Amino acid sequence: MKALFAILLGLAAAGLTPGTRQKQGERKKTVTIQKVAPAVNVSVTPVNVGSAGNEPIVLRASDGTLYISALQHFYRSTNGGVSWTNLPGPPEAGQLNLNSDSSIAVDPNNRVYFTFDYPYAGTTAVCTSDDKGDTWTCNPAVVPGGTDRMWVLAPTPTAAYEVTNEGLYETAFLMSADGGLTWVPKAIGSGVLEPQSGPL
Repeated sequence: MKALFAILLGLAAAGLTPGTRQKQGERKKTVTIQKVAPAVNVSVTPVNVGSAGNEPIVLRASDGTLYISALQHFYRSTNGGVSWTNLPGPPEAGQLNLNSDSSIAVDPNNRVYFTFDYPYAGTTAVCTSDDKGDTWTCNPAVVPGGTDRMWVLAPTPTAAYEVTNEGLYETAFLMSADGGLTWVPKAIGSGVLEPQSGPL
């Protein structure tokens, strides 16, 4: 009803009414109708998420659930960020990681991906959850050895992509075609920035 009223006001401002025909030789009148975005409520009061973990990554799923990965810690909010739960997370993330890197992604079906290295600067793992982080299915050794700064992306319900730095500097690119259960290496960096194999 408001939209129709706005259109009628626009026509009236231009000197037109519904059903009016343009007379021969009369100049055409242009009517611009501007859409007004709905008001968005933004809270300016800080909310205490938790005391554990730094380097947070915040992500919103299509169902409205909010997630934070902060090092090896995993948080969830189901009420728009008013309150947060620090979930236990996968068993591998519960090891003494100290300062594990981590990343999260959510696919279109709301499957959560959580990737991290364990122990600190160790093996890269990728875990998935279909119940918002209550339980996890893990591939604990997607990239073994010393790894660093992993990222994950899940654009479809089956395809997902992962990068991590093998040996801390050689970037490895992996792909999963089964929703994060198995991962296949697709490429590795040129080694230019790797202190052991790159140029002096």
